[in-house]
Amino acid sequence: MLAALCCVVVSCSDKWDDHYDARNIVSADIEIYSGDVAAYMKSQPSLSKITGLFQSTGILPTITPDGEYTLVLCENDALDMSVIDNDTAFVKNSISDIAVSPDKLTQNFGILTRYETLYDKKNLRVYLRGEDTYIEDFKLTKQVKADNGYIYYVDGTIRARESVYEYLKALGDDYSIFKDYVTQYEEVYFDPESSVADGVDDMGNTYYSDSVFSVRNTLMDRYTENGLAYWNMRSENYTTTMFIPSNALIEKALDEAYANLPVWLNRAVTASDSLKFKEWIIQACFVDRRLSAEEVAVGAPDFYCVGGYTRTVDVASDVEKFKVADSAYWRPSTQLVDPTKTDTLSNGVVYYLSDFKIPNHIVIYRVKTKFYQIWAAMTAEQQSQYFRWSKWVEPMICNDAQGEFTLSETLPTMYYHVLTAIPSPEAILAASATDSLTKSQNLLANATVTLDSLKLIAQPDSATAFHIDSLTRSIDSLKIVIPQQESFAASVRPEDYLCSVEYDGLLYNTDDPNYGLVECNLPAGEYYLRMGFKHSLTYSLSIYFNDQLLIKDMSMAAQGSNYHFDRGGASEMEFFGSSSIGYPEGFDAQAWFELDPKSVAYDTDGYQVAIVNLPTDGNFRIKIESSDEASFYTTTNGRSKNNVSQLMMYHWCLRPTKNNY
Repeated sequence: MLAALCCVVVSCSDKWDDHYDARNIVSADIEIYSGDVAAYMKSQPSLSKITGLFQSTGILPTITPDGEYTLVLCENDALDMSVIDNDTAFVKNSISDIAVSPDKLTQNFGILTRYETLYDKKNLRVYLRGEDTYIEDFKLTKQVKADNGYIYYVDGTIRARESVYEYLKALGDDYSIFKDYVTQYEEVYFDPESSVADGVDDMGNTYYSDSVFSVRNTLMDRYTENGLAYWNMRSENYTTTMFIPSNALIEKALDEAYANLPVWLNRAVTASDSLKFKEWIIQACFVDRRLSAEEVAVGAPDFYCVGGYTRTVDVASDVEKFKVADSAYWRPSTQLVDPTKTDTLSNGVVYYLSDFKIPNHIVIYRVKTKFYQIWAAMTAEQQSQYFRWSKWVEPMICNDAQGEFTLSETLPTMYYHVLTAIPSPEAILAASATDSLTKSQNLLANATVTLDSLKLIAQPDSATAFHIDSLTRSIDSLKIVIPQQESFAASVRPEDYLCSVEYDGLLYNTDDPNYGLVECNLPAGEYYLRMGFKHSLTYSLSIYFNDQLLIKDMSMAAQGSNYHFDRGGASEMEFFGSSSIGYPEGFDAQAWFELDPKSVAYDTDGYQVAIVNLPTDGNFRIKIESSDEASFYTTTNGRSKNNVSQLMMYHWCLRPTKNNY
């Protein structure tokens, strides 16, 4: 409503100026002044103090009648000289050389001022809070339109503030780690768009009379998919929230991550881990919008930090590419803000932290175990301890259930050996009892229907008569056999042919003998459970996690290639942004696909079973169960890779969701 009224009044202002000369006209929303903005300032006794600052700094004479301006001013009783560190900076920060009309005062709009530092010109940000409009931290109380611009009254003194980037650069020694982390990714580059071209030489190269070198941050500068600027922390044109962890908090977060990683992943910390942690700390501490104190307080909803695309350069082809950035996920109830240490800046806000953590889902990329590796690494006693078989017997490794996969000499070759087992003779016998009864009952029903239809023929020929006689004898035999089968089947319980194996989570480090085979020790929380078997198994499976039934009687034959080893599980899922989570850590799926489309099947997580919850820190149990494998099992093809009626397990994989913090 306010914007609409303002537009109406402003559109009529020329006629009103002609009619009323230099008199003030007041409407419900805006005051119209016939004269320039400087004359208006000098005519208002309530603005005498700030007008005096404009005069003493020599800036008032630069506000001429033939220019266009926006002034953001406060009256004498609201002017607080104690917050003004530099009179000239304060005055320049109150002037824009652009006439900004009231309808432009929308959420997060920036009024570009004359105040300029080494990095950029400053903006005064507009915020809408309920029915009120604020410029920076102060409420807009009055609007005046003069001949050459606008004057906006606010109820406080807007100091000339630092930008987020200037604030970062000025951080003291207690915050040097964070500052160094961010600036390590800065590079100076020749900026042709900002330079002044002066011609083209004989070789066709442009030369410049004024060469400009700019700064960019290779980790944090963000772009659109097409390479247009989307956000950076240096420009006043973008709004930013910056979280500031002290050196002590960063060291504490890193120490915890370094201590947990070997326990959780059964391997030593690497340089790649350190780099990942450092980059996550940087990415997590910047948000591309201004967050209120309520949005960062304990109990506030989680949110994503700055997103967009990052710029990379293909060294071989010298081609610029833009890749989706992984947005860090921030949990205000874990990453604690010190409510007493915050500062409003020219292009955003900063919050100092009182606690800081590298989330579990960053420390743990995934844990993955292949059954053939751990089975071969265990003693017979360990095999009995960690794998508890029921009605499945003779477990053994079947090598090369599919041919090996070498994507590159620089990557490990994938082998598709599987852990197999077969139903016990007792399970097969129990299943056959039920199966035989069912077959006999079906035969009896079908034969009875056929016989009844044949008896309707008035004068059957010899062949039909023979068929009737044969069916009659068969039905008589079945009526004798079925009661015997029913008696035997009645003594069979479902658990007599129910095959299952329950196993504990184990990790096996094939590269470092200092770690070897260990029980899993994972933090409590939410995980994606993904698994792989040989494809096209003939029976159905049920899958449990810590006694929770996840999948009931899933037909493996109907699944096709979904659970095809670990070759069918790469997919888009929500985890640390929106990038694919199906592949090994550090594996650039898009780059590899461009080189070799077969890379989509390389060492993925496997196919999704369910999202599971580990209630407490420690280990877990997975149970695989089949109610019909004993019925489908056949000795055809023996124990070879071609016998898909036997149990053929390949791997399991757990990957923490973003909620595992």
